[in-house]
Amino acid sequence: MENLIIEKTESSFGIQFDCVNNTLKFEGESRPENCADFFAPLISWIEEYHNYIYFKINEYPDTKIIVTVDFNVDYFNSTSAKYILDLLIALERVSHSPNVTLNVNWHYRSLDEDMLESGEEFADMTGIDINLIAKD
Repeated sequence: MENLIIEKTESSFGIQFDCVNNTLKFEGESRPENCADFFAPLISWIEEYHNYIYFKINEYPDTKIIVTVDFNVDYFNSTSAKYILDLLIALERVSHSPNVTLNVNWHYRSLDEDMLESGEEFADMTGIDINLIAKD
């Protein structure tokens, strides 16, 4: 399985998905012209990653995997919100694998109540215990 790296632009997240270190990072803003085109490879990568983890655990049953997901997001539009929810739902499925712990961190500017509320809403909608982390 290959890592997925996408450079940040003015209108789309920077992405660093690392299957070796089990880290997924989102950074910046998301308001791409075509959200479906931007998010489809991310969702596909997570589905492939789920299979990768499943086979890794079957091969090495004592393996414990901690998947860390960091959202360091400044802004996203309403269409992106739907896809972020889809990503979180796909990640939640990954955590159903035995011996897998999912840590999701939602970083937001301390004065940005909208981003704090977005993190809370995603936690409510997915059932994921999202760590809400204020930054200055």
